[in-house]
Amino acid sequence: MDITTRGATLHVQTYGEGGDPVLLLHGALSDNAQNWRLIHEPLAKKHRLIGLDLRGHGKSDNPSGIFTLEALRDDVVDVLDALDLDRVHVLGASLGGYVGMALRHAHPARVGTLATAGSKIGWDHATAADRADFFQPHNILAAHPLWAPHLAKAHGGHYGPEHWKTLVRNVRELLQTLPDEPAVQYEALADASLPLFYAVGDRDDLVPLAEVVHIRTWRPDAAILVAPQAGHLFRDYNQDLFVAGYKDFLRRNPLNR
Repeated sequence: MDITTRGATLHVQTYGEGGDPVLLLHGALSDNAQNWRLIHEPLAKKHRLIGLDLRGHGKSDNPSGIFTLEALRDDVVDVLDALDLDRVHVLGASLGGYVGMALRHAHPARVGTLATAGSKIGWDHATAADRADFFQPHNILAAHPLWAPHLAKAHGGHYGPEHWKTLVRNVRELLQTLPDEPAVQYEALADASLPLFYAVGDRDDLVPLAEVVHIRTWRPDAAILVAPQAGHLFRDYNQDLFVAGYKDFLRRNPLNR
């Protein structure tokens, strides 16, 4: 289905019919179908899954061209309102994790639990600038020439095959705002009333394993999963291991607890 928000028309897919709702938020330059395709079926057996393409990604448009964490957060609020969902579990990969954190920060009652995969916490300006430097079309073309045609196909439905370059620039600009965004700092996750599931690949080039120590310091109660031989992309994770850990987390933290 397509749901019109205050700033875009988002493509939304649902899976399963019963159980607590789980909102799936994909990473930058991905989409719902690609990011989560391997876990839709096993999670949908006991949960209602709501997966959406973030504005400008996949089958969602972005007529205003605005691509900020606030806008992405507000899109999610509008989708939840349209589906009459007051409270959900949130699972976000990379950028999707930041959208989930922003949702929790602004609307804490709507996020029953928060799970992230490959979402670095505690950004500083130097790290953001270094990471953002990658997100330029010419760098992606040089480093990953086979990725560009896929991006053109995956995100060109509304604005043509060159739209992926706009998306790359959007992500670059958003990344540079993260050091000044309170919602994505360690302090924002310190509230023990929010059950937290934190997953990271042991070979993630963006999120060093030292992050696990920081998370454990701030949230000793958090469920932490280190995916073996996995990089930054969620597709690198051992999906059976992730699903088992996340399903156990959901079982221990129902929305009606």
